[in-house]
Amino acid sequence: FVVCSASDKGKTDYGRSSINDWEGYFKINAIDPTYIITENGEHWLIYGSWHSGIAALQVSPFSRRPDRPGGLRKRENDSAGFGGSHCVRRDAVIRFLGKEQIPQLCRFCSGDPFGCRIASLALAYGADSGFAEFWLQTTESGQACGAVSRLNGAVTVQISSAADQEELEEFLSHIGYGTALWESSLRESAGEVMEWAGKGVAARIAGEFFFSEAPALSQVYDLLKQCEDESFRVPEFDAFYVDTSHRLRHQTARLAALEHKGRLLACGFSLWETPDSAVLGAIAVTPQSRERGLGSAVVLHLLEQLEGKRVYLFRSNGKNEKFYQRLGFTHRTYFKEGTGTDVRIFSHRS
Repeated sequence: FVVCSASDKGKTDYGRSSINDWEGYFKINAIDPTYIITENGEHWLIYGSWHSGIAALQVSPFSRRPDRPGGLRKRENDSAGFGGSHCVRRDAVIRFLGKEQIPQLCRFCSGDPFGCRIASLALAYGADSGFAEFWLQTTESGQACGAVSRLNGAVTVQISSAADQEELEEFLSHIGYGTALWESSLRESAGEVMEWAGKGVAARIAGEFFFSEAPALSQVYDLLKQCEDESFRVPEFDAFYVDTSHRLRHQTARLAALEHKGRLLACGFSLWETPDSAVLGAIAVTPQSRERGLGSAVVLHLLEQLEGKRVYLFRSNGKNEKFYQRLGFTHRTYFKEGTGTDVRIFSHRS
């Protein structure tokens, strides 16, 4: 149930001595419910009776509960009806976004590595493509405090200090997801988010190499598959091709590929890109071509193209820390990854 009756008379025995005994009645009679969803996406339960008055109770759209465990957040009484009414509001609301709200989403996501991933998907797919979905959590005053994206079951979460983390956890449990990515302050997390500090060593490449203008994605895919390990998994080709080609066309991703005598030896992506930020990833060098500076050359080539933007990368624990430090990347924060069974994701965040 969402709500039950509660007496304002301090009674535990609700028996009546006669039909004229009104002492057993509740203040707000939990009968005759009506459920309303407003144009703003708020969910309200209206209930009550002629004797007790009518109550308007705002509930979570996801848990159908009036508030987090422990009771009602805020109660307002008035003299309407015979017994008064009460109204409960949550501090935060999560709304599914249409195309009109994408600019607000992008403003909130600006200057954040997790937000860059979310905003880049929004710019690439929009809010009405049927492929990617976006939600924004706002405070009671309308200030954005959390953002969520979902594409092919993969969820990314960005929150501010004002976010209602418990409401977000309820929401994620409600919509479901395959994997989720979020910020963690704990060093024992899945990995580290690094940010480019604007300087690093120059790459020195021995041999005749050049950057391909338009490498075939099938060749790039084959190179990535050669570099798979437990921390770097490549999706099925069809999913990779459709998503990558779409985002490249919409200029929310870019690709650098290094060739030698017609063979693709190294590649790297700006995987998520917005007007002010980018996230690098999928930096790969064929096993037989390593220790020749090719990976560094790919990263520095991308950084040159991304001049003026804040550039981040997500590095798995124990992977390539010295390599990226040498190229000028420094610690920003940590990230955590979970599956659809990790409902209370923010328990990892201090």
